[in-house]
Amino acid sequence: MSADRKAVGILKKFFNLEVMAVQIYRSQIGALTDMGERAMMVAAMENEEHHRETFRSLLRGRDSRPSPRHHLFWLVGQVLGRTTSMLGRKAVLRGDIAFEDKATREYTAFIKEGDFTDEEAAFLREFLEDERRHAANWRRLLSAQEP
Repeated sequence: MSADRKAVGILKKFFNLEVMAVQIYRSQIGALTDMGERAMMVAAMENEEHHRETFRSLLRGRDSRPSPRHHLFWLVGQVLGRTTSMLGRKAVLRGDIAFEDKATREYTAFIKEGDFTDEEAAFLREFLEDERRHAANWRRLLSAQEP
């Protein structure tokens, strides 16, 4: 596989994962009753939307577009978000920590793997830090509540 095809494949995967992340957060917002926590989740969702749209733009820059499978990731995000919401606040926060930790591992691995342009690599590093920040925020909220 050519380096360009590999990078496009990775960008498509990231787009799909960001579609899922947006839907997870969108489905969970109602499970949080504290307005400050809701505002944090809305901000995280908007951040993930920014990531998704950036990946769409980067794919366009490589004369490509998202995989049609992104619809499946949308559905998975809905299911994961609604399921954790039904289980309550702790499940939402624990689930989001797990999701963001997985995203952090994926970003780290793919940054090493792909042959990205300087612009793409800069976005990937920035987004990796965003995912780390999200996980840290959810950990902080979870630990603040637990004895």
